[in-house]
Amino acid sequence: MDKTFKNRLLLTCALLGMGMPLASNASPPVSNTYSATSTTEVRPYAGLSWTFGEGYAPSLVAGVATAVVHSDGQTQGADVAATFGFVDGFSFKKVSVNYLYGNSQVQGEAGGGYSFAKDSFLADAGVNVDYFNFSADNYLDESFVPQITIRSLGAFTKPAENVVAPSPG
Repeated sequence: MDKTFKNRLLLTCALLGMGMPLASNASPPVSNTYSATSTTEVRPYAGLSWTFGEGYAPSLVAGVATAVVHSDGQTQGADVAATFGFVDGFSFKKVSVNYLYGNSQVQGEAGGGYSFAKDSFLADAGVNVDYFNFSADNYLDESFVPQITIRSLGAFTKPAENVVAPSPG
């Protein structure tokens, strides 16, 4: 086989394999477009919380998180939780409401609530990741109380984008 012929054959196969148009009147490639979607999730959860400075005994946490999750992962919503003591007898310790903002894997939270154990209002800030919450309560007496919670609430589910096929033209 002639060397020039082999080179032309290889070049033609390469161009065809790459999908490049060989004719001057070929249409430009058509691509799909994508549109954003979102879902709303309402998820109850339970967990155990350890408050620094209060010993090794955990508290029971029960709550509901609701979030709007967009296909790009952006997430925002609310979390309502109640904390109960149960080691030395059952007691209602606190209730809190927090705003959530972040992505489907990690959210920051900020909010407030009331502590029945301290008889005081509180401001709360923290971070949520899969099955964990790291937060701190700030009370009116200016005490700062960090805590860690292990809970049944995992990551929110990010929806897939809708594929919109182009119209033939």
